[in-house]
Amino acid sequence: MRGPLTRAFARALLLLLATSGCERVATWTQTPRGTRAAEPPLAAERGDAPSERVARGAFRAPERRPPADAPARELAGHVVAVHDGDTLSLRADGRRLRVRLAQIDAPERGLPWGRRARQALARLADGRAARAVVVDRDDYGRAVADVFVGELFVNLVLVREGNAWAHPRYVRSEAVLAAQAQA
Repeated sequence: MRGPLTRAFARALLLLLATSGCERVATWTQTPRGTRAAEPPLAAERGDAPSERVARGAFRAPERRPPADAPARELAGHVVAVHDGDTLSLRADGRRLRVRLAQIDAPERGLPWGRRARQALARLADGRAARAVVVDRDDYGRAVADVFVGELFVNLVLVREGNAWAHPRYVRSEAVLAAQAQA
């Protein structure tokens, strides 16, 4: 029983390694004198090196971020959900867009003050008409935006009330920094 299971495991492992793009996979063969390892030729020796395909751009992910000099895009819609203290969903142009508030950071769910930060954002924006000025896209695909409900700058109010803080790496507004100093 142990022999067939070991061979099945070895075949599955080899298949996994072969499909994962490894350059060299060792194979084990049974000979009359015992087990020995044999290495197949490198991918470059076979003529299909992954590095050549990468150089041609075959494996490049599409760029999601707008260029740094691109103008900000403005969206108008309704806030349909608040996920945490700095993330909400906006229904605009017939689709639901997940928006991360720009320039600020807030405690995540499950962290101290996380529930209050979420409640503060919900009190300001949930179910209301909002305008989002999209300035970037984050690593999770969310739009990063300054959010306004009427004339109220939501990002600034959250910092002023102490429910969020100015993110030192991304802050662009002196008003947000001043609000943090007052909070």
